[in-house]
Amino acid sequence: MGWLYDLMLKFLAKARIWLIHNPMGKTVLLFVVPHYVLPEMFKPEHRGRNLFVKISGVVSAPISAATFCTSAFGFYAGNTLNATLAKKSELSNVEYYEFIGTVSFASSLFVGGIALVCVYALSLYLWGNHKAWVAIFKRMKHPTNSAPFAYFLLMTSSRALWFGVFIFLAGLVIPSVISGEVDPIFSAIHAYPFLTTFVIIILMWLQQRKEWVESVSMRQMYGSTWAGFFVSLSHLVPLFTTLLLFRLAV
Repeated sequence: MGWLYDLMLKFLAKARIWLIHNPMGKTVLLFVVPHYVLPEMFKPEHRGRNLFVKISGVVSAPISAATFCTSAFGFYAGNTLNATLAKKSELSNVEYYEFIGTVSFASSLFVGGIALVCVYALSLYLWGNHKAWVAIFKRMKHPTNSAPFAYFLLMTSSRALWFGVFIFLAGLVIPSVISGEVDPIFSAIHAYPFLTTFVIIILMWLQQRKEWVESVSMRQMYGSTWAGFFVSLSHLVPLFTTLLLFRLAV
């Protein structure tokens, strides 16, 4: 059975190389990040053998996330425009599909660029906020562990990727809603009850797993649940500030 063991090792080695260096492999890993990656994985003793650390470069993870968002929004825009304009357009078939393709391509590139900028901006904010709280807790003699910028960049890139998934799903559903033909959606749910139940269970498990990883991550970085709670509340400050400024401007 030695040949089978050697074959398995070769397969795992090639799979590891594919996950690290192939754009599709990086995308697959980014899907798993919120349900698996912890700050302690970025410690020097773990960096050498961790797949997620290897894709957490300043360029690779954000580019993979932005590329996926670009493709997802192109799909969403194309389907939505087609459902909206199909019965109203006076263009010929060739002109119509050229228009749909041009608008979808341009808008998807714009959204992909915005997603890339937002990933870097949000990562910098989260990292700066983290460093500020670490400094505050150290003055209070509270035990903390500093996480590197790569950790926040990887987590933010993964969130952007999952946002792209929701855009893609919206592109599947919204055309039916626009056209008023939602019966096929409910018919499909009723036709496959076990599959629907299985998908719901998987989604619930993923959500619970994500919450558990977030809780453990907060304890690893800030030493306790209450400290992590205050840090989480501080993340809402920019949102409320933006809303207040918008309200004052209006």
